[in-house]
Amino acid sequence: MKGWRPSPPLLLLLPAVIVLAAVVVVPLLLSLYSSFTPFRLTRPETFWVFIGARNYVAILTSRAFWVAFARTVVLLTVALNLEMVIGLGLALLVEKASRGQRVLRTIMMFPMMFSPILVGFQFKFMFNDNIGLVNNALQGLGLTDRAIPWLIDGNLAFIAILTAEIWSSTSVFAILILAGLLAMPREPVEAARVDGCTPWQTFRYVTWPFIMPFAFIAMTIRSLDVARAYDIVKIMTDGGPAGRTELDARRPHCLWRCPDGNGQCHGLFLHPAVHPVHRLFLPQARRGAHTDRGGVVRMDQNSLHRVGNKALGIVHGIGLFLAMLVICLPGIWIVLSSLRPTVEIMAKPPVWIPQQLSLDAYIAMFSGVGQGGIPVLDYFRNSLIISVTSTVIAIVIGMAGGYAFARYRFRAKSAMFLGLMLTRTVPGIALSLPLFFVFARLGIIDTHFGLILVYVALNVPFTVWLIDGFFRQVPKDLAEAAQIDGCTRWQAFWQVEFPLAGPGIASAGIFAFLTSWNEFALASQLTRSINSKTLPVGLLDYTAEFTIDWRGMCALAVVMIIPALTLTFIVQKHLVGGLTSGAVKG
Repeated sequence: MKGWRPSPPLLLLLPAVIVLAAVVVVPLLLSLYSSFTPFRLTRPETFWVFIGARNYVAILTSRAFWVAFARTVVLLTVALNLEMVIGLGLALLVEKASRGQRVLRTIMMFPMMFSPILVGFQFKFMFNDNIGLVNNALQGLGLTDRAIPWLIDGNLAFIAILTAEIWSSTSVFAILILAGLLAMPREPVEAARVDGCTPWQTFRYVTWPFIMPFAFIAMTIRSLDVARAYDIVKIMTDGGPAGRTELDARRPHCLWRCPDGNGQCHGLFLHPAVHPVHRLFLPQARRGAHTDRGGVVRMDQNSLHRVGNKALGIVHGIGLFLAMLVICLPGIWIVLSSLRPTVEIMAKPPVWIPQQLSLDAYIAMFSGVGQGGIPVLDYFRNSLIISVTSTVIAIVIGMAGGYAFARYRFRAKSAMFLGLMLTRTVPGIALSLPLFFVFARLGIIDTHFGLILVYVALNVPFTVWLIDGFFRQVPKDLAEAAQIDGCTRWQAFWQVEFPLAGPGIASAGIFAFLTSWNEFALASQLTRSINSKTLPVGLLDYTAEFTIDWRGMCALAVVMIIPALTLTFIVQKHLVGGLTSGAVKG
């Protein structure tokens, strides 16, 4: 139509639609088509051979598929519930702390800074039946007199994977629930106490209903991220023993060695102690006690209240210390292992206290490929370029999309928002083959541009959702008042709305950066040389067919963690507040 001009929300949403269509929708359509063919990468001509629903029949009648599907459901159900309970307890412990909130929040988010492949390697070592920390600790405490085959027995291997998944992902629940606790008004809690409610009643009828939406948001995020278990399973057990830890999120990886298009079908199915205590409290009890006429010793209510508070304070301190220790233990092991010789790392019985520390692993790592090192500077440069660039682009696109949803009314708004969020449910590994096929045709395999494009698409849905919620929190009246004073729409946004939405944008940026910095599955498939390999892929340089250089790998892991740890420590306050407002308000 002559004179037609696209509406502002359409223009704002157009970049997000283009990126998601190119990286998610088109590869999914390609997967859908190839699932009706016997396509193999080694035989390109089979792409045009139509075989109907034969692949789907083979999948749906395969016992292995349904076993893997059931195992995935069990893992997801158990992991999510345990993560929510543990995350709730961790958030309550941190919220009650009167000192060191900044440090505690950073430690609480520590597992989020670990790439899933790194989590897989560290827990593979910890559960090693011979030199693993778990078996040695159990034997040292006298709880068992034999080596437990954690990664050999199918059921025990599943428990080991579940433990790794819970450790790496509980922080999502903890940070969101903590944000809810910090945002909760104190008046209802005080009123409940005045009315005589017990602490449990106050939590059940006042606190929990308020923070329940935060827990549901965390559960939604985690359920969408179940595919990251692919990396952990791949490294710890590779689906074994005898396929007993195979998950549905891992099965599309088999498409690289699958004889026909069954792998595409899998990808599409993925879419959808008592004496010390006596000595400590007995003096307090004596000072507050008195005898009644019958000679019975009683304690007045104020003294009882003081003793109870002191007991709770000590229990809280012990619980908080143990929780922080469990969170930090894998990181402590990584740092110490990077500084001590291989003989100590592989010692049996283990050397708990390092006898000698050195920087030899770091010196070797930076000494160059020919001197036993790896091109770590190239990997670091690639990771930094790809992560920073993709984060900036994702934030710009996410701001535009989030602003459109928050400030404009237009047709099919809810449907479009739902469509954008559904693209977040597609596991990256399910896109690996079609993306490889398309990128190879376009000549962007093994390039920064290709990986940046993929990471932008992975981060856009979450940034749109988060920033949309934060812009909804900014009153429209402020921008309208600025426009009345003579500001343009752009000036009102840049000078009024953008500064107020800054914490939310910062939190979205941190999550986007951590996602890009730690991603492994797609990077391992779309990169081939030092020109584009990232740090998570570089960890594989320390692995051989039968051996792993744990010392060198731990040194590289420290290099990976430091930037994420530093950035998170600096902006953790904004991260908590921004995630709260963006997730719940939206």
